[in-house]
Amino acid sequence: MSTRCQIGFYPTKETDIEDYVILIYKHKDGYPKIVLPVIKSVIKKFSEYNDFSSYEYLSAWILYEFMSNHVELNAEKDIYITKLNIENDKIPAKDLLGYGISNNRHLDISYFYGVFPDRIDVFETGNYVNVYEWNKIQTINI
Repeated sequence: MSTRCQIGFYPTKETDIEDYVILIYKHKDGYPKIVLPVIKSVIKKFSEYNDFSSYEYLSAWILYEFMSNHVELNAEKDIYITKLNIENDKIPAKDLLGYGISNNRHLDISYFYGVFPDRIDVFETGNYVNVYEWNKIQTINI
């Protein structure tokens, strides 16, 4: 079974967890030990140039990093997913899935990451629909 997660981005540190402005979906390997290093490294690099009010850019680069890793993993199987060869018959359609931009929360996620201007909150969802039943397992100050 896949360990799904979503990453929500918030404009202020006081924003309610349900009031994300951007939401990324990751279909598998949503564990903190895999997701957090990517989020933290992009935030670190991003903060050298910009502030955290540009969530469009920050979320796009985080999604890009996840998708780049996906392409590298597929490259090991001699399957390259790029703009130029996406119609290549060697690429199974299922390999185009796995990441996305969401307009709502998925109900089957295992982890949720809230990226606020001052922190990242990590939740174990227990597949609860009500976000207030989630278990916050970690807060990382940024």
